[in-house]
Parts: sequence; structure tokens; C-alpha cells
Amino acid sequence: MEKNAATFGSIRFLQKNSIIDSEGILNVAKQVLAEKEKENAQQIQEEIERTKSRHFFYKLENRAPRFLVKRVQPFFSSPEKVLDLVDFNYNKMICLNFLNYCLENAKQLRFDLDLFEAEADKQLLLEYIWNNIYVAVSSNYPPKNPVNKEYRQKYDSFRKNIHKKGDAYILTAGNQTYALPLHHFEEVVFFHKYGTGELPVEVKDTLADTDFIDAGAFIGDTALILNELNPHRIYSFEPCAEQLALLEKTLKMNKLTNVVPVRSALGNQKCSSKLFLLETASFLTNDGEGGEEVPVTTIDSFREQNGLDVGLIKMDIEGSEFKAVQGAEKTIKTDKPVLIISLYHTGRDFFEVPPLLKKWVPSYHFRFLSLHKGVPILERVLLAY
Repeated sequence: MEKNAATFGSIRFLQKNSIIDSEGILNVAKQVLAEKEKENAQQIQEEIERTKSRHFFYKLENRAPRFLVKRVQPFFSSPEKVLDLVDFNYNKMICLNFLNYCLENAKQLRFDLDLFEAEADKQLLLEYIWNNIYVAVSSNYPPKNPVNKEYRQKYDSFRKNIHKKGDAYILTAGNQTYALPLHHFEEVVFFHKYGTGELPVEVKDTLADTDFIDAGAFIGDTALILNELNPHRIYSFEPCAEQLALLEKTLKMNKLTNVVPVRSALGNQKCSSKLFLLETASFLTNDGEGGEEVPVTTIDSFREQNGLDVGLIKMDIEGSEFKAVQGAEKTIKTDKPVLIISLYHTGRDFFEVPPLLKKWVPSYHFRFLSLHKGVPILERVLLAY
């Protein structure tokens, strides 16, 4: 099949019709490196020394083209070393994971832009791929998009509406008032409302009195936003005991009585796993020492046990999204809920979640949303309805 090119700015993405494959990804990497060669070599080297990461991407040199190995190699320590949870840079770790996924799955790698109907979303997808490759092989972030600069001013204005009252932090937004036990009002939640504003009115109307699954409930902030869609119940899954206690405080502060805290992680089978905290984020792994032992369940089993009519599932669970989606297969096929799923944590989430959902429910409409305009990688979600 003949190659053509989609463009993002001056960057050309080699494609086969709407399909971006591994050749297209590596073509982007070549263009990034060509641009970076124009920068001051000494400045790049100094930045590399400051941002070196130790992680689990073993023997990359056996998979990657020589031009890529030469530039990526400085970010790696010995192949025998594992992820260092203290020293790594979170954004760079995400981007290196994305690049590593592309290299490990080069033979079957494909991403069909036509899964997403809106042309603006396709441009966002190209920008997202570009940003991942740029950060993975570079020592800094890509140049700011003018639109992102505009949103930074809006975010600053939004934050001026936060004040402390007693033990609570209060945000006033329009005719809504929200209270949290911490000063932690994220733009993705309270400004962009997790993309729920992008839902057609007729879809929103179908959500009233259904059950919601809030996977990665954190301190209950997303429950405040989701509750505006008038659900019957919100089941807030949060495996971290410390964050669950804050979630319960949030519910009391806002007098929410239809939110059910569930201390469990979500995956593709019932089991237990170790939970590790990284600042405000928590993630599951059975590697390494320490961590907190937590139960893992599936959405399908929880739905069946509790007789739920699931209208919406939101997932932001630090790289466990793919497994949690697998564990919700029956629920998704049967109830066809609205889905809000983070795609930015891993390459697998980005490349494999959308086609899997489309296979299960061909009638789904997909949107790709950027829910924080001030950062190049984070808070990119799939909205399906």
C-alpha cells in the first residue's frame, strides 16, 4: 500500500491511509533528532546529566535503529538495573515507556486515526505522538503550543477562586462550590470536568439514575464532578488507605450520600497486589520491596455481585487501565456505558485500548481529549459514548 503523510505543524507522519505504524513512529523520531541537533550540544549534555533515569527498558539497543540508540542511550543506566522510584522523571518515564512499546511491538504496531471521527482529535493524536517521541529522545519539553499558553491564563484565573475555610479548601466555579480536605484542585477535574462537557445532551440524559464506576477515585474530587450527571450511585474505587480516608472527608464536606467508597484496585482478575505511592499518584506492581498489599477485583464481578446498571466508567489508574478494561468486558458489551479512560500512562493503553473497545462495541463514538493544555503528555483521555 502506498505511503502518504499526515502533518502536525512541519512534521510529516508516514501513514498507510489512516494507519500510523512503527515506520511512521520512527520517522517522527528522526525528525525530532534532526531538530535537536540544532541546539547547543553542551546544554543538551548538561540537561541529560540532570534527568538521567534508571528503569526497566532492558537491551533497547537490540531493538532500536542505530540513530535512535545513539541519542536515547544517555538516559539509561546499566541494563541490569530496575526502575528507581526516587530518581526518575515521571514525564520522561511515561514517554520512554511509549517509545519502548513502539520498539518492542514494531512488527504489529498500528494506530488507526479513523477510529476517531473529529479532525481536531486526529490532530491532537498526532501532537500527542510527537510529544511522546520528542520528550523520550530529548532533554526538555517541546515548544509551547500557543493554545496551551492561552489556557495557562485561564487556569491561573480559575485558581484565584480557591480559598481556605476552616479545615476545608473551597473552590467557587460559576454557581458551584466544591470543598476538599487538601488544596488539590486539578484542572482536569474542576476546569475540564473530565471531558463530560463534550458529551452530547442526549447522551447525558441517559446517565441519570444509572450507576457510575470511578476507578482511581483519589480523594473524591472526581465524584463531585460526576455527581452533577445525576447518577443513582457512584462507586469510588481507591485502594490507598490514606487517600480513601481523605475521600470520606470530601464526601462529608460536600454532603454527598450517594457515593460508595470501595477500598480495592481494579484489574482483569481477582487477586492481591502491592500498591506504591508516588507523591499524589499510586500504582500497582508486584516488583520490588515494600508497598501496601491491596485487594484487586474486576468491574464485571463487582457489577454482578451488586446488581448494577452501569452508565459510566471513568478510569485514571496509573497504567492499570488496560487490565481494568479487560476485567470490564461483559459490563461494556452489555451496558455500553460512557467511558472516560486515561490513555497516557503506557504505550499499551494508547495503542490497544481504543481498538479493543471498538471491537467489543462497534457503535461507540470516540473522542480524544486533552484535559490539561499546559502539559504536553499528561491528562489525555479517551471519551467513548
